[in-house]
Amino acid sequence: MRLPVMRFCSALGLRAASVALLGSLVLSGCGSSDPVTGAGDPATSAPTDNRAAAEQEAVRLLELVTPPAGASPVRTAPPGLGEPATKPAVGSLVDEARYWRLDMSFAQASDWLALQRPGGLKLSGRATASSHGEVVLNSGQFDAPAGPSWNSSQLQLAVTGDGEEHSFLRADGMVVWLSVDPVRDERAGRRVHLSAGDPCPTTSKGVVGVTNPGQDDLDSALVPAGTPTGGLLCRFAGLNGRTPLGLAAEKALDAADAIRLADAARRVPLAHVIEGAHSCPMDDARAVLLVLSFPGRPDTDLWVTTSGCTWIANGHISGGAGDFVTALDGVSSPTSAR
Repeated sequence: MRLPVMRFCSALGLRAASVALLGSLVLSGCGSSDPVTGAGDPATSAPTDNRAAAEQEAVRLLELVTPPAGASPVRTAPPGLGEPATKPAVGSLVDEARYWRLDMSFAQASDWLALQRPGGLKLSGRATASSHGEVVLNSGQFDAPAGPSWNSSQLQLAVTGDGEEHSFLRADGMVVWLSVDPVRDERAGRRVHLSAGDPCPTTSKGVVGVTNPGQDDLDSALVPAGTPTGGLLCRFAGLNGRTPLGLAAEKALDAADAIRLADAARRVPLAHVIEGAHSCPMDDARAVLLVLSFPGRPDTDLWVTTSGCTWIANGHISGGAGDFVTALDGVSSPTSAR
């Protein structure tokens, strides 16, 4: 019996995993994170409108914090609270922070923190830090709703001791904003271009994507404007097919199917987190080559990976395939590889 072959891949990109920033302290906690989509260069893909909206959201989150009675504002980060307890590992992060010295012990501050639900926000996780077996920091994370300009929005509160009778409080409004500059389709390797009347390739081996020369409008959209009249769908088996990476299904598309898939491609989100990284599910290299015919121009090709981290790309830009894979299955259901 042939054992299944899987590839493990990572993708740059949809809410990134948080990293601990507490030096030599031992951090433990619970929470959740969702994948983030896409990647980019902060120097070239930093839309100030989304960043500014994220900054406003971070300040709004901080305004939800009501410190305990007798708290005194502190201008700089207190000892032991130089960084948030956890922090999203992304390049498009806004982090606004405020600090207070509390007129209560660390134990009392921890009890106060356990009761907090600022602005009615949902508690999404807690974390503690220990030194020599003793808890020296407690924190809570509170998720706010996502918005059109950001991927995630979170308020974080952390307390640590300051002697026997006092403690410090740190509040962070952390918002991961979205770049609207599409991710470039720049993967190195062999690329193909088909017309709707061409036969499908017999294998996807060595193919990393498609090319659409002379179609500069695809720098900002996965498919061109207009109504497609037909197309071609080539579905390739993965590494576990009867013929690994071989052609598994081929279908000429009528206008109705082509329109349905073009509309689905236009719904693919192109906004993305900058430099967010996450792990992908197992990938056996299944893929689809889609050709769409539009009047008065060369046919437009799309390459879609349908396992692991699913992606759709046109040789110019790319995005997370997500629901587009479902649309493909509605037109041509996955078949057993031949």
